Formats: sequence, C-alpha cells, structure tokens
Amino acid sequence: MRGKLAILWCTLLFTMAILAQQRTIDEGKLEKICALMEQRAQKIATFRCEWEEVREVLPDPYLKEHWKEEAEKYFRSSPHLWRNLPRELAEQNRRETQEWFRKKAEGYREQRVITVEGGVNLVLAKVVQHKPFFVIQTFFFPQDNCFLEYGYGQAPIKPYASVKPMDELQPVFPNFLTRWFFLGGNIVKLGNFRVDSIKQSADVVTLTLADQRQEKVPPEHRHVVELRISKKYEGAPLSIVSRYPLSLAKKIGQTINWRLEGRNFRKVDDVWLPTIVLDTARHYKATYRLISAEKVKDPIRVIAQLPKNIVVNDLRLGRDKQVNYQFRGRLPTLDELEKMWREREKERQYLKARSIATRWLPPLFLIVIGIIWYLRTKSRR
Repeated sequence: MRGKLAILWCTLLFTMAILAQQRTIDEGKLEKICALMEQRAQKIATFRCEWEEVREVLPDPYLKEHWKEEAEKYFRSSPHLWRNLPRELAEQNRRETQEWFRKKAEGYREQRVITVEGGVNLVLAKVVQHKPFFVIQTFFFPQDNCFLEYGYGQAPIKPYASVKPMDELQPVFPNFLTRWFFLGGNIVKLGNFRVDSIKQSADVVTLTLADQRQEKVPPEHRHVVELRISKKYEGAPLSIVSRYPLSLAKKIGQTINWRLEGRNFRKVDDVWLPTIVLDTARHYKATYRLISAEKVKDPIRVIAQLPKNIVVNDLRLGRDKQVNYQFRGRLPTLDELEKMWREREKERQYLKARSIATRWLPPLFLIVIGIIWYLRTKSRR
C-alpha cells in the first residue's frame, strides 16, 4: 500500500511540475516578445552604427604558470595552423600562438572602433592599435563564403589585403549573445535556447533561457541566460546575465557570471540604441560607446575602400595553394582561382627547373672541359 502511495505521490508531483511549467510559459506572450525582437532587428538592418570599444583583459594566474603548455595544446588542436603548411609558416603560427597566450597571461588593454552595417553581416570592422597606428577593415562576401581583410597604418607597416574562407574569421563580437545584443533578432529562434520562464512588469520583460543541448545535464550544471528587454524602448535589450559552471581542469565547481548591460538610451530615427554598453566577465571588462548611428544611404563598397591595384593574397584554396593577384573590384570565382593557381604552378615549376639548370650546368660544363683537356694532354704524352 505504501509503495502505491509513493508512486501516486511521485506522479502527482511530476504532473504539478508540468502544469507549473505550462503556466510559466504563455505562448501568446512569447510570440509577441519574439515579434518585437524581430521588428527591432529589421530596423537595425537599415542602420550603420560605429562603436568604440575599450577592452581590458585581466592577468590570468593559471596561464602565468602554464601559458606555454596551453599554447601548445591549442596549436595542436588547430590543424589549420600547421597541417599541409611549409615548416617555416607552421613555426611562425606556433610563435604567434605562444605570444597570444603569453599576452593573455600577463593581461593587456586594447582599443578599437567597430563599424556595423545591417543586422545580419558585419560589413566593416576597424581595429585600432597605437604605437604604431594600425587599422584592419573586414569585408564580407556571403555569396562566396569568404571575407577580405585589408590592413594599413603608419610606417613601417605596409598595406596588405588577404582573402580567407569564412571559417577562419576571428569573431569581432566575443560571443553569440553579444552579437545579438548589438544586432538584434529572435534569440529563441537563432540560438539553441528553450524559454524556461517569462516575467513582465510595466516596462520590462525578463526571459530565462536554458540551453536545449543540456537536457540530460543536472540543473545545477546547466547554462542559464537571463534577458531583460525593454517595452518602453520598443524591444531593445537592457541586459544579459549568463551563468554557467566552469568545467576547466582544477576549477570544477566555480560558477561564472557574465553580464552585458546597456545604458543611456537615445532614439535615432525610429530605433532606440544604448549609448554605453558595459561588458563584464571573470577575466575581462569592456566598455562600448556609440560614436555615430545613421540610416544607410549608400552601402560601403569594397572598391572604394581599397587602393587601386593592391595585391591580394587569396587563401580560399588552402594555405598550400595561395594565389596573389591585383584587386580589380571583384573577387575571382573558385574556378578562376584554381586556373590562376595552375598557371602560377606551371610557371613556378618552369622557373624551378630553370634555376636548377642554371645552378648545375656551368659547373658540369667546366668539369667536361677539364676532362677533355686532361685526356688531350695525356694522349700527347
């Protein structure tokens, strides 16, 4: 009898939990909130915004002791840095990886200006570094699944341009949630999130999201995100708080809190934008300041940004099949690029054979002359 009562009690608790979950999530409210987010993304897609970011990465005590080992682990786990590459280039990539981890261990401060056009693709990113002044502009070619990186600055830096496949892109925004905060969109549809709860006040909607990929993970170890969205500012995000347990070796059990918060909103045309965004986490803190915002009149054109006839280093065929060419306002197709590489390869093979012939023929000729002279001298004796 007790067993049956226990089973009945567990079933009742389970049913109550399901009903509570159903009461928490009002599908009608969720649809309205998602529609509000999508409307905001459509408006932002018509804007060009320029942000100044000042980021301070704090020293990492663990990396101070282990940066060499962690750098080597990262290098070995990133085949694109060494596989099928000349030994010199692979070693250069290793040194750059080590320098990056050493820099993270000691901490650093950097400043940059990010220009965002449209709500889908980041069209232009300026990275500003002092001593000497240096700028990187990144142009996206979604139809070719690649991007063009153009860098220039004060001497001794020389201008360069490079085309790379999209999977080699270093994200301008550090994570998906930051990108959503600035560019908008339906975060429920875009991310792997499930809405656990919705709370509303007069001006603010609070969504609690859980990672759908962690259904079998115990609740205390799940990644939970809390979003605060303003109804007063027509769907603008006010803050994001992300909580997740740190699963790195020797640090299990610690909970990491990351927070993004918008302040001092102002309306530009028909869009509310924060003029200051604070980004704080365990190992860094950053401040974004809105420099300018305007509706897009003429899209940024690559041909107007790049110097005439600048030489482009194209890596779309792989780092072992790099092709250099002068930029003419458009990127060659992959077939055209393959044809260019084959022609250059034939030319390289010809020059290589010619170099070998030029190197060895004179000595061989002298040896033959010497032998003939020796034989003639010997026959006269």
